[in-house]
Amino acid sequence: MLAELEEANLHVVFFSKDDAFRLLTNKLPNILPHLEKYGITNPLPPTIYVTYKNQEDYETIKSTVARYEHIISNLDNLSLSTSFQQQTSRTSKLITLFQVLFSLCLFLIIGVVVMIGTVISYIVTTLFYRFQDQVELASLLGGSRKVILSPFLSVAGGVIVPARILNLVAAIV
Repeated sequence: MLAELEEANLHVVFFSKDDAFRLLTNKLPNILPHLEKYGITNPLPPTIYVTYKNQEDYETIKSTVARYEHIISNLDNLSLSTSFQQQTSRTSKLITLFQVLFSLCLFLIIGVVVMIGTVISYIVTTLFYRFQDQVELASLLGGSRKVILSPFLSVAGGVIVPARILNLVAAIV
């Protein structure tokens, strides 16, 4: 099967039973004591990873695996009524579900960002109108730019600075 997949110009990586176990213990070093505790030596089968680029490559993989279905160990765990094609269908449905969930989450995040921006702009606009009379009076009396804008900027800064900090925290999270 490995040679047949390589002949089809697919990127194939084979890991023997020992190599697969070594990779597992490197990624999860705490698992080895638990396996030894229960007398389990190496529960992993030899593993093949195949990378495909398009639908044609995927169809080649499916047809090749279907011919060797009797030697693939993880297909034994499937129920008797489940075929390889049904598993492929389930996997594609699951991928579609994850794509929909990702799109929904992205939509919600964008909606929250727009709402936060709207609230902040509303607050700043409201603050400006609150101080509009004071700004006009100070400008008519010949106040400097600093004197005119300082009450507005001090209150607006109390709203904008925490909002920016919240935006930074949200971006990090």
